[in-house]
Amino acid sequence: MSDESVQSVERAISLLLALDARSPSLDAGTLSTRTGLSRSTVYRLLGTLERTGMVRKRGTRFELGQQVLKLAGGFRAANQISVQAKAVLDELAQQVQTGVTLAVLDGEVVVTVETGNAPNGHYVLQPHELGRRIPASATSVGRMLLAFQETTSTDESTSSTIDDHNSHASEQIRRQGFALTSGLLEAGVRTIAVPVFDEAGTVVAGLGILADANRTSAEQLAGDHLVKLRAAADRLTQLANWQPSATN
Repeated sequence: MSDESVQSVERAISLLLALDARSPSLDAGTLSTRTGLSRSTVYRLLGTLERTGMVRKRGTRFELGQQVLKLAGGFRAANQISVQAKAVLDELAQQVQTGVTLAVLDGEVVVTVETGNAPNGHYVLQPHELGRRIPASATSVGRMLLAFQETTSTDESTSSTIDDHNSHASEQIRRQGFALTSGLLEAGVRTIAVPVFDEAGTVVAGLGILADANRTSAEQLAGDHLVKLRAAADRLTQLANWQPSATN
């Protein structure tokens, strides 16, 4: 593949990534601004993406097409994130009456691969959207995953994050088996996360609870909620061949 072809692929992907849950429908001008591509390039790539079903046009705006669902389905199948796993998260969300999230580490970011929510809760904090990428050091799930990775990884790609990450805090996270933060990524949001292990005892993901800090105390998170969180993580481990990852 020529360098020009690779560049076209990268540019097309940047357009798809711009159409996320926070801005699912954009016009070509906005896409040009967000991606740094010229309008002519944006229109040319959108034409190709529209013909292949990756995007669809509604008036003057563009949004992701149905073919993207096939990619999402392929990711779930390849990483064996099953219907049972989704059910576990939804049940946990119902128990704690707020949003829960499952994420994996991808270099220096965590990627949300599944969520759960409690539609009938008195107060429900929406979990992060699927596929959202967040700096690992800015979330309880990410800090927990980094802490456990420090004992097994020497990958230079994560060294800068690990160096910046407080070693004492990492040791405490490993010792207690969870990470708890308040207002780290979003003001007024308190979170707690625990590791999810595979059958070999390797940490493969993080499971977290996102709670309103005004309604849920740190003591409650580290008490009753933590018990329920660990029970859900154990159930995920028990799911046969369940090994999520951000990349294949």
